[in-house]
Amino acid sequence: MLNGIRSRLRPVARKFLRILGNRGPLRGVYRTSKEYFSQSMTPGERSSDYVDIFLAESIRRPMPTTLPDSLTPEFVHLQDHLNTECFVARVRNGRVLSDRGTVLTPDHKLLFDVSNQMSVRRDFSKVHLHQANRRNVFPPIQSIEGTVVVLAVAAGGNYFHWLTEALPRICLLEKSGLGSLSDVDSFVINSGPPFIAESLEILGIETGRCIAADWNTHIEARELWVPSLPGVTLNPPAWACEFLRERLLPHRTVSGKGRRLYIRRGQTTRRFVRNEEEIVSLLEDFGFVSIDPGAHSLKDQMGMFAEAEIVIGSHGAALANLLWCKPGTKVLELLPHHQKGEWFWPYCYWALSDSCGLEYHCMESIKTDSGQEKELYADQEFSPEKIRHWLESAELGIEPSRVFGKSEDRLI
Repeated sequence: MLNGIRSRLRPVARKFLRILGNRGPLRGVYRTSKEYFSQSMTPGERSSDYVDIFLAESIRRPMPTTLPDSLTPEFVHLQDHLNTECFVARVRNGRVLSDRGTVLTPDHKLLFDVSNQMSVRRDFSKVHLHQANRRNVFPPIQSIEGTVVVLAVAAGGNYFHWLTEALPRICLLEKSGLGSLSDVDSFVINSGPPFIAESLEILGIETGRCIAADWNTHIEARELWVPSLPGVTLNPPAWACEFLRERLLPHRTVSGKGRRLYIRRGQTTRRFVRNEEEIVSLLEDFGFVSIDPGAHSLKDQMGMFAEAEIVIGSHGAALANLLWCKPGTKVLELLPHHQKGEWFWPYCYWALSDSCGLEYHCMESIKTDSGQEKELYADQEFSPEKIRHWLESAELGIEPSRVFGKSEDRLI
């Protein structure tokens, strides 16, 4: 009986899907953009629509200078890394879907290598989990006559992901020779925090040319320019950091003083540092000022960190400001407690420090909020004694001082 019902429904379903066309379920996946171009174009056409920018490169990161024994195996496992090749593709009549910047081809297939999703992370074995593959009906298509550039990335409303994954795509576009930023009619961007518009304005992209994507965005462009992602998420390559420093840092607010900075968690709803006031009190004896970067403009954040000598902070997006630190700046990241055998995720600021030439140290939480299902969201508590020992270590040569006051107001 059930098989009979299914057989009667199949023709109806096929007719419905034909009516939907490019708003119906995907017809397949291209694992790489090169695969799409090799199957759909002649070599001559590919040469003008697919431009290689950076070749793939294997790197080995130095181990953190200070590292808990419990985390050593995790960092050893991640020490060797492959920076993936980077390119710019021109997809004629291509489409971009949602605020994750998912790219679809004219034959209604997913371009996997330029369509990241945090739960997939370039793992092709998980492509069935991609949001584009889980939609049966796509939003209405908005057609744009002109050139559209995809900048939006998965989690692009987050400070770290916007800076290290979205903005470096502009560097790739500029190096491609396909055209200048002034030739672009529209940029598809993530929506949300002020730092998005502020950074684009510095780079010469007016908000009037930007389309702030959301879950229902579905745009078809006569020419869709797709810079590749700058690498595997959480692993910003050195060239991307150099681009951001070269183009954004000159616009920072300059304070003219050195800094020892402690980053507060601010208005967070997760990974709260339970004994933060105790840590702040200790650090003030060593000349640190505590700051909430999210309460300041992008230009002010760049100015604070560009003159920092030492930065201490719990894992979170505010540490993306390590981008602006001088080479050799000392960093102590306070990491969440890690359960052995679970995926180790908070390594991105080690990777960022390596790409920026910083001296990276880390320390693990002594307590975790057991009420949270994931360690990613758990509140933490850190040992003031271990932090003091780190500060007083002869290797770092730090002596207690009262050079700076206790109030963040002294930063301004």
